[in-house]
Amino acid sequence: MRIVRLVTMHSFDPCGMCKDVKRGKRWEYKPDSLVPSYIPKILFVCEKCIYRENYGSKFYRKAMKNKLFEKLNYNFGDETPRLEK
Repeated sequence: MRIVRLVTMHSFDPCGMCKDVKRGKRWEYKPDSLVPSYIPKILFVCEKCIYRENYGSKFYRKAMKNKLFEKLNYNFGDETPRLEK
């Protein structure tokens, strides 16, 4: 099960994917797993990386401009429970 959840609105932490330090929204991301025995770790990533992972490198800028995750309320805030390890 894929998880995309907004953690903070303003953060100055390194991204878990691109390792770049940016000031902006911090997202919690857990990718899908096609192997049943493998449980992927939860990453804390920047807004650019979360859109690139979910919409691909060709269409992520259009999705960022339209703010699709915020409009869909896709696991937004504390409305969904966190996964236990």
